[in-house]
Amino acid sequence: MTLGNAIKNCIADYDKPHRDLLQNWKEIEQHSDKPIREWMTAVYTKIYHFIMLEQVVLKRKSSAFLRGLLLWKKIFDSVGALDTRAETAFNLKTGR
Repeated sequence: MTLGNAIKNCIADYDKPHRDLLQNWKEIEQHSDKPIREWMTAVYTKIYHFIMLEQVVLKRKSSAFLRGLLLWKKIFDSVGALDTRAETAFNLKTGR
């Protein structure tokens, strides 16, 4: 995300008439194979799409994780209920 924000700031600076972030945009343009703005926009778009994909995957994993936790809670609760019943039966048999 930090890299994406830095590139976004570079794009904004590149579009300004009086550039503040980088003073040597002309020199960079001379040594570049592609137009600088197109290249930065393409890189920013790829980073943005990757982050969106990552967020979707993390949401799915976290919701699956939470469903798993709820399932384990149900299992442990049912085992706890069985233990309570077994303890009651044991107490009845032994007279405790």
